[in-house]
Amino acid sequence: MAGDGIRSPPSVWRVAAAILPLPFVATVLVPAAVLGSWGINDWGLGGLARAATILLGAALAAAGLALFAWTVRLFASVGRGTLAPWDPPERLVVAGPYRRFRHPMITGVALVLAGEALAFASTGIAIVLAAFVAINALYLPLVEEPALRRRFGSDYQRYIAHVPRWLPRLRPWEPNGALSARERGHTQVVGARRTNPSELYADVPYDYASVAPAGGVVFTAGACPLDASGATVAPGDFEAQTRQTLDNLELALRAAGSSLDDVLKTTVYVVAEERAQLVQVFDLVEAHFGPARPPSTLLGVSFLGYPDQLVEIEAIARRSERQ
Repeated sequence: MAGDGIRSPPSVWRVAAAILPLPFVATVLVPAAVLGSWGINDWGLGGLARAATILLGAALAAAGLALFAWTVRLFASVGRGTLAPWDPPERLVVAGPYRRFRHPMITGVALVLAGEALAFASTGIAIVLAAFVAINALYLPLVEEPALRRRFGSDYQRYIAHVPRWLPRLRPWEPNGALSARERGHTQVVGARRTNPSELYADVPYDYASVAPAGGVVFTAGACPLDASGATVAPGDFEAQTRQTLDNLELALRAAGSSLDDVLKTTVYVVAEERAQLVQVFDLVEAHFGPARPPSTLLGVSFLGYPDQLVEIEAIARRSERQ
């Protein structure tokens, strides 16, 4: 089962309501006020040197804006919340840049301010940047991180043990693989081997498959139409979601030492209003399995665990003889 009972991603208006009073003030209104009072300078630079500071400033601001937009999207799609303290994410976000360091959103805002300071040769904006960095250097470890520790408990403790605050990791942290340095993606739990392939979205409240140690039987969680960031692909499109679900199922089986050829049984869930939609999905499943015809149960349901999710497929399989 995919869902964990959390709310849908926030609307555009909720996200905008969080951005306007916080980063918009820091990166637009305050710099505009500084430029209005201090004016645009050239720092005594001319010609190519001044052109270089303008270009570098524009590049930094663009990079910061892209990083900030990425984190806002992850807060919405993965965390189901916004950057605002009054409307925070309901889930711990461990995706994208958050797998390399803890505060990419703050870094994005700082890059925008640095870019503005260079582009406008503004000492005033540089002072605003220094103040912004100093305030967050105190606020984040003293206020925000303890609050996240209280909210998310051991999950956040494990996260901060592996992910640095500011200096990015060279390789992104694998939340489900960090417990085993030798066998990435696997953990041992009461004799059963749990598998969590790194290619699949990491921040789910379950393992992707379990392998029974004696008989070598693999039980997968319900494969869902999620991309690597945890977003549901192609809302409203049964075909695209079915294909993504089958691809994710294959990844989970492969990580468990199995394959589609080894599947013993499947259960297919479809959010359908009519039988034709069930048949459409199952035709794709049947074609994907090729000549294999494992027993299957096809069910129409009212809804599934993730927002906009239409399809979910779970499987029981044997371990491949090649393993």
